[in-house]
Amino acid sequence: MPIETLDQLEAALEKLVSDFPRIVQTQTEVAANDSIALVDRRLVETGLDENGAPFLDYTSEYKAKKQKIGRYSGKVDFQLTGQMLASTGTGLKNIGITSSSVNGSVATVVIEGRDQETRGKIEGNNNKRPGFLSPSKEEVGRVERIREKRIEQMIVEDYLS
Repeated sequence: MPIETLDQLEAALEKLVSDFPRIVQTQTEVAANDSIALVDRRLVETGLDENGAPFLDYTSEYKAKKQKIGRYSGKVDFQLTGQMLASTGTGLKNIGITSSSVNGSVATVVIEGRDQETRGKIEGNNNKRPGFLSPSKEEVGRVERIREKRIEQMIVEDYLS
């Protein structure tokens, strides 16, 4: 129903103020999932870190083992064994949001392994290749812009129309 009076506008704005933390939290969770999907795609397609650099290569022993069985692609390949980045709808079946909170207009979302085995793999990869799941500045900017547009669209459609 379109807003036609000041009383309707006041009521809509009061509801928006009340709902805003939930909107921010929900859209930040969507953005976090979008971000991890972009990281997954970059890792699989390019094998590059968040700064566009190749990851530190495998140890010579592991590299030789992979070369011997014909599974070395010339770069660190997080899908080489299929254990870390399992192919699913989002790309990372055991990595996702494990907690989320909001304080005013600031939302915090934690993404990590959903089980102990995955957390161990993340820790091992992070020790050898720090920040391997970190989004690039471009990826962060992209999801931030989309998040802001989603929030603006929700406000206009749900509160000001």
